[in-house]
Amino acid sequence: MRMRSRALLVLLCSLLAGAFNAEPSPDPTYKDCHPGDKAALLAVKAALGNAYHFASWTPDNPCCDCGAIPASLGTIPNLSGINLSRNRLTGAIPSMFLSKSADQVYLWLSHNNLTGPVPAGFAAVNFAHLDLSRNDLTGDASGLFGRGKELQYIDLSRNAFDFDLSGVVLPEQLYFVDVSHNAIHGSIPAQVANLSNLQFFNVSYNRLCGPIPTGGNTARFDLYNFQHNKCLCGAQNNATYFYVDQVD
Repeated sequence: MRMRSRALLVLLCSLLAGAFNAEPSPDPTYKDCHPGDKAALLAVKAALGNAYHFASWTPDNPCCDCGAIPASLGTIPNLSGINLSRNRLTGAIPSMFLSKSADQVYLWLSHNNLTGPVPAGFAAVNFAHLDLSRNDLTGDASGLFGRGKELQYIDLSRNAFDFDLSGVVLPEQLYFVDVSHNAIHGSIPAQVANLSNLQFFNVSYNRLCGPIPTGGNTARFDLYNFQHNKCLCGAQNNATYFYVDQVD
């Protein structure tokens, strides 16, 4: 029963994200929200048994303020997945977001206008899939990685994250890593060559230096995955030795 509830919540949140992305209503009583938004919000509330987290979602309110992530949404016990990608969300990710999440969490927040750092509490969330790409997030995101975590997919690309990649320990189950188009510095951990499940790895457009690890699955990655860094160098596919484009 719990698993069914979790699956239902993921589906409803996905539908809600689609409603938020619709065209605004010309009716001023909806405060520039699509008429379907109100119905979607009330449906989510009803499906969750009219949980107290959504006390403000009532038929008397013409529409909610969809500009920011509601802090209450992320404090639902046993929340296992939420998809709010491709909306017009702004502001910071709430500090307590997903603080009462399930054992394994799937989160999509890509293609928004979110700002500020990732919450410190995210380091304790057991993400399996995390997509924060294409926002304006800043600061140190290294706490999202770490030994023993079940993280399999992480996309931090096209933000303004700035941290040292050298000491980051990559979870062993990772198969997709994209941290391109940030301000990440340091060097690429040698551990990358030992990740047996790794299918995609992109660190381009950062400020990395040092040798590119070789061996393992790294032979499948070409110049595209490493270009436009400060001073990366290496031998790709056991053939070509190159320096990646220099940037200031």
